[in-house]
Amino acid sequence: MDKRSFFFALLAVCSSYITALGQKPVIIKLDNPSFEDYPQAGHQPTGWFDCGFAGETPPDVNPTGQFKVSKNAFHGSTYLGMVTRDNNTWEAVGQRLKSPLLKGTTYTFSIFLARSEIYMSQSRATGRDVNYVTPATLRVWGGSGYCAKEEMLGETDPISAASWQKFSFKFTPKANHNYFMIEAFYKVPTLFPYNGNVLVDNASDIAPEIKKEEPKQAKVEPTKPKVTPPTTKQTSEVVKLPTISIAKPVNKANLTTPSVELRATALNVSDMQQISVYFNGVELSEFSFDKASHLVKANLKLNEGDNTITIKVKNKDGENTASTTCRYTAPALTSEVPDNNKLKEGSIIKIEKLQFAPNSSEIEKESFSSLDAIYTLLAANPNMVVEIGGHTNLIIEEGLSLRLSLNRAKAVADYLVGKGIDKKRLVAKGYGRNHPIENNTTQAANKVNQRVEIKILSTNG
Repeated sequence: MDKRSFFFALLAVCSSYITALGQKPVIIKLDNPSFEDYPQAGHQPTGWFDCGFAGETPPDVNPTGQFKVSKNAFHGSTYLGMVTRDNNTWEAVGQRLKSPLLKGTTYTFSIFLARSEIYMSQSRATGRDVNYVTPATLRVWGGSGYCAKEEMLGETDPISAASWQKFSFKFTPKANHNYFMIEAFYKVPTLFPYNGNVLVDNASDIAPEIKKEEPKQAKVEPTKPKVTPPTTKQTSEVVKLPTISIAKPVNKANLTTPSVELRATALNVSDMQQISVYFNGVELSEFSFDKASHLVKANLKLNEGDNTITIKVKNKDGENTASTTCRYTAPALTSEVPDNNKLKEGSIIKIEKLQFAPNSSEIEKESFSSLDAIYTLLAANPNMVVEIGGHTNLIIEEGLSLRLSLNRAKAVADYLVGKGIDKKRLVAKGYGRNHPIENNTTQAANKVNQRVEIKILSTNG
C-alpha cells in the first residue's frame, strides 16, 4: 500500500472513531429486517449484502419452491434461507448500520429461526442432489466493512426445530462497529463440513439496554461484589405456530377411483376444534385427529373432475393452511367387459389384468383400473347380482388352492364394496384348481388358469 492509500484508509478509520466518540447509544433499525423480496434462489434480499464465498451463489429468498422449501414465513411473505456446504463454504449477509454499535454499550437483539426439513440442492462434493437438512448455527458479527468479521457478538446452538423460534441475544461490543452481519455456520467443533440450513425471519431493532439510575442514599451501605454479565448471551423463546402438511392424496391427477383417504399431519394443535377440513369449499364435520400421532384422517368420495381439499389449523400463536387438488376421471369400460346389450344371466366376464402378490390375496395396484371397470358396470346396473369366482393353477396343493382362490375372490368383493357396491349383490366363491382352462403346468398354462371371473347371476336383483 502506498503512502497516499494508507493515509486515506487511516483517515476513514479515524473519521469513524470520531463520529462514534461522544455519541449516545440509540436504537438501531435494520433495513428490511423481515427479509421481504420476490421469492427467488441465489439472491440476497433487498437491503442486505451477500457475504458468501466467490464462486458460490448468494442465499435464497424463500419460499421459492425450487429447493422444496415450503414453510410459511413467520412475518410478512418471505424469509432468508442460508446453507452450509460440504465443501467448507457457507452463506452470510450483512448491511451498514444507520448508527454504530458503541464500544462498552450493552445491546439486545432478537431474530426468528427455524430449520427446513427439506432443502434439496446439489452436493458440492459429489455433484448429486442431497438434502441440506443438518442443523446449522447462526452467528452475528460486528465489523468495519460489509463482510468484515471483526467481533462475534453471539452464536446460537444448532437450529434443529422445524417450527419458528425466537432467539434473543445480549452483547457488549469491545469496539465500535458500523456494519452488522448474520451468518450460517457449522456446529462447533465439527470434524467435517456438512450440508445444513437455517431459515431466518423477523429481526428486531438493535436496542441499547437502558440502565436504571440508583437512588442516592445518605448512608453508604456495604454492597455485594458486582457480577459482570457475559459479553454474549443467547436465549430462545419457543413460538409454537401450528403446521399442517398433507401426505395423501397430494396433487393427484386422473384418479380412477372416487374413494380416497385423506391423511395429513397437524403439529402444535391440541384438539379437533383447532382443525378445519374443507372439501370443494364445504367444511367437513366427519374426520378424525389422533393427538399421539398428530394424524388427521378422512374418507372422501371425489366428484367427476377437479376436487379441492383444504385444511386449516390454528392455535394461540397463529394459523396455517395446506391444500391439494385431485382430479377424478371415471374409467371407461375396458374390452374385458362386454357391452350392456350382451349381458345376460350366466354371462362370464374374465378379468384379464388382475394381478395378486405371489401366494397372497393382496391385489396389486396395477389391477385397480380393471376392477374399476367392473365397478362401473355394477354401478350402471344397480339390480345386477354377480358371482366372483377365484381359480388357481395346477401347481398349488389342492387344500391351499381352495383357500387362496376364495380369499382372492373375497378381496375383489371387498374392493367393490369399498367403492360403494352393496355386498348383497356379490357372491364370492373359491374353485381352487378344479376348473382349469389348460390341463398342464407350463408357464403359459399357469397364467391362464390363475384367474378371477365375474359370472352374472341375475340382472334384475
